[in-house]
Amino acid sequence: MPTRCSPAGRPGRAPSARDRFGQGLRLTGRGHLGQIARQPGGVAVHRQRADAAPAQLEFVHADIVQMLQLQGKSPEPRLRSVAVDTDKIPLSLFFIKGRGIEKPKDLEGRTIVDSPGATTEALLKLLAKANGFDEKRVMWKSAAANAKVAIMLQGQADAVSIYYPAFPSTASKLPAGRELGAFNFGDYGVNIYGDGLVTQEKLWQEKPALVKAFTQATIKGAKDSYADPAAAADALIKDHPEVNRALAIKEMEIQRDANVGRNKNDLGYHDPAKMAATYQAVTELLNQPIGRPVTDFYTNEALKV
Repeated sequence: MPTRCSPAGRPGRAPSARDRFGQGLRLTGRGHLGQIARQPGGVAVHRQRADAAPAQLEFVHADIVQMLQLQGKSPEPRLRSVAVDTDKIPLSLFFIKGRGIEKPKDLEGRTIVDSPGATTEALLKLLAKANGFDEKRVMWKSAAANAKVAIMLQGQADAVSIYYPAFPSTASKLPAGRELGAFNFGDYGVNIYGDGLVTQEKLWQEKPALVKAFTQATIKGAKDSYADPAAAADALIKDHPEVNRALAIKEMEIQRDANVGRNKNDLGYHDPAKMAATYQAVTELLNQPIGRPVTDFYTNEALKV
């Protein structure tokens, strides 16, 4: 989730409880990856309301593969991941058990549904290589993001491409007697990154203390949430009472397992070899040239106190 931050106490709208982010910072906006990268002069603009003043977005939780793709297509403004948000790639294929799919090779001759423009078809080559099947024998169907799960559940496709944290909510939609299965790419030999905490290079160079404070507050919040998923769910529900508590806890547990204990360094650390593999997936599998080396797109310095 992209955010704009400002020093606590700066004049502006009155903060709610969720705005108080720690480290002397306050959250003041939300948006998406395109907003932090596409505005003239490197300024990303997001309007919270139709009549609200523009807000500069300074950080975004974004898919590192998509960030690299975007930077290959539009090199300016320069972006950099300052912390890993999801160490294990969450990209997954969900399917209903009992319909002949038990292992990744069983995807041959089957149909996967995904959203237009998604990267799954290209990244399936990595899953195929790690599990010994021919990705060219897999068929694809396109559907809107809010419709593709229903298409799989209705039997119009054999599997759906989706992020693994959606497993509990998707499983809850199955009729009695049905069981959901999944091939999470990260569990089946695909060792590239999921999401990162991304900012503009200009902000990192001009205000490193701000970036460090925000990054370290984010990591602290993640650690607290992983230590007590129920408390994290309760905090979420305070602002979003429509959220199902039981499902929120399960999703936080999935996010915890995708991060905790997965590398020898602390939470948020970019492993250079894994970043290189992620970069290679973009340049070779997605055929997206990138004009700068992989080291230009991440740093571990923001994690250092």
